[in-house]
Amino acid sequence: IQNPYFGKICTKIKDWNALVDEIYYEVKHVEPFTQGTKTPSTAFCLLLRLFTLRCTEKQMHLMLDHVDSPYIRCIGFLFLRFAADPSKLWEYCQPYVYDQEPVAVSHGLKSKEVTIGDFVRGILTDLDYYGTILPRLPLAVERNIRDNLLEEQKIEERALYNLRDATKMNYFETIGSKIQALYGDEENPVTWYDAVVDRVIRKDDETGVEYVRPRFKVTYTEYGISEIVTLGEIAMPGPIIDPMSSFKKYNDRGYGSDDRRNRNYDDRTSFSTRHERHQQ
Repeated sequence: IQNPYFGKICTKIKDWNALVDEIYYEVKHVEPFTQGTKTPSTAFCLLLRLFTLRCTEKQMHLMLDHVDSPYIRCIGFLFLRFAADPSKLWEYCQPYVYDQEPVAVSHGLKSKEVTIGDFVRGILTDLDYYGTILPRLPLAVERNIRDNLLEEQKIEERALYNLRDATKMNYFETIGSKIQALYGDEENPVTWYDAVVDRVIRKDDETGVEYVRPRFKVTYTEYGISEIVTLGEIAMPGPIIDPMSSFKKYNDRGYGSDDRRNRNYDDRTSFSTRHERHQQ
């Protein structure tokens, strides 16, 4: 509150749309402080202002998927890390843990770009965030997130392993090919099932954005259930080969699983947090 900029935005920014516009034009990094000082950064002033505004679940997902600025996305992830119910944190972050959009998180001439995926994995596993301590997660939640990250790493490695084999990719992209695909739900642990490729998805049906890695609509032959899966969630028939983790990462502008783009959000539903809201 001693920062003049924060006082300015409190009087200027009255709703979520205005705040997102301000992030787009003003935020150049997402460290907590301006360089060499203890003055709160523009990003964290806007993050605090976001805490005081009414943010719906739909608006939060729009921030996480925003195509105009990676800083809009990062502030959305920071909002989740600070304010979301810890038990819901993985559900929001999972589609983005290997998102390849570049972002300059820190400031300064020597700052290096990282990916959104690097950023998300970092705030999920580290407490120290550029000299600011993130809220400690419950032990069970922290353990579950680390286990899930290990599984996501295997899926990412398998995607890279598949990409390196042109013959295998041609087989996967042939409609009717018999494959194995991962599936799991609340009642069944994630495991491999026989499936058939119904459709190869090369761009987002809603936005028209083309994917670097194709997705696949498959039908699980034993149950007749159809799902959309990623390249890392399919394999050739027969014994599953777990690839080594040393493959070079490819540049992929995709944003993870398609199912999060097709949810029905009620814009009137407030984003639930573990912190009580304060009225300005």
